[in-house]
Amino acid sequence: MIYLYDVARIDDLKKRFSESKKIDITRILSHDFSNLSEIEDICKEFDTVKGLVIDLSALMNLNAYNSQYIGRLFFLLSKVPISLIFWLNKLKYESVLKELPLLFEDEEINEDFANPEVQNFNPDDVMKDRSNTEFRNKIQEAASKLIGHDLFKEDFVQKYANFILLEKIGVRKIFSVFLIGESGIGKTEFAKILSKSLYPDEELIKINFGNYSTEGVLNSLIGSPLGYVGSDEGGELIIKINSSKSRVILIDEFEKATPAVFNFFYELLEDGKFTDRHGVAHNLNGYTIVFTSNMTSEHYIQYIPAPLRSRFDLLSDFQIPNLDEKRLFIQEQANNLVDKLNSIKEGTYAIDDELTEKIMRFSEENNLRHIKRLVQDTIAEDFRRRYEGE
Repeated sequence: MIYLYDVARIDDLKKRFSESKKIDITRILSHDFSNLSEIEDICKEFDTVKGLVIDLSALMNLNAYNSQYIGRLFFLLSKVPISLIFWLNKLKYESVLKELPLLFEDEEINEDFANPEVQNFNPDDVMKDRSNTEFRNKIQEAASKLIGHDLFKEDFVQKYANFILLEKIGVRKIFSVFLIGESGIGKTEFAKILSKSLYPDEELIKINFGNYSTEGVLNSLIGSPLGYVGSDEGGELIIKINSSKSRVILIDEFEKATPAVFNFFYELLEDGKFTDRHGVAHNLNGYTIVFTSNMTSEHYIQYIPAPLRSRFDLLSDFQIPNLDEKRLFIQEQANNLVDKLNSIKEGTYAIDDELTEKIMRFSEENNLRHIKRLVQDTIAEDFRRRYEGE
């Protein structure tokens, strides 16, 4: 019996054979052998009463071993007169079949672990979560935590309420927001606030196109086609949606996207799902995707194709917060940091008027991210000066 597996299901497979001894084929490849009896002796070194599991994946590598060697060793293993169970990475299985189509002809293939578990949420459960007052209050709370951008916040709350209704009747699948404007004025911060408000115990799903090369951006996102280097690893988006239960996705620096990425999001925003390079469908119904870019509104019209622009639920051009908004931001950042510092000083630390006046002068800056760091550094320096050495 050969159990095919997807790398995302390896833990499930280990649980299935928790009582069996498990080894990688490399433990056998490290020995010298030439016939069945020698292979049998090697296997007996590891065999237990619960059986022996051998992962064949490292052997099924046509770049490392010739087809004759692979075929011969697998034939010997299949004839060993003790109970052997084989595991094999599904991608390696598909790759070696192209060269050796009859290699597994006499083997029973089990595919219970061959495909990743897709996060398919029960629509009834999703709507139950979104329809209650607590959830609506969380949306309001998330909007209120963003400094400035009052028109956007009002629009967001209204359109998200529309989305909940339209999703309920199957008209909309995903709620998408596109935020443009200068760096450091709240675009990325909004996605973080939203995810933290709605899913406080989960990591925000963040994809930054600035980290990708232009040529391989789609492969980095959803994985390489079968047979290509890294095809068994999956893409960053797939890995992150499988590791976090947050339903908020941040797509940062979207100006680095390519036409292939545009086509990908046509499908995703329209259908609420996408198909990866292995043919597996991933359902993202009920997700919110926040796209951000430093491009201007003119560049947005020129660069983003009209068919994709028409699929965004909300577009907002973020402007630099005014002086009062920046002062409020500074006050909130200072209060949050003081609270955290007091967790290690038992409530004894407070900033005085002189320090307050100093950090308020940072409101002359326009980049909120830079202001936040200035506030943190200034307060940290004051804290160390007072308590260092205690």
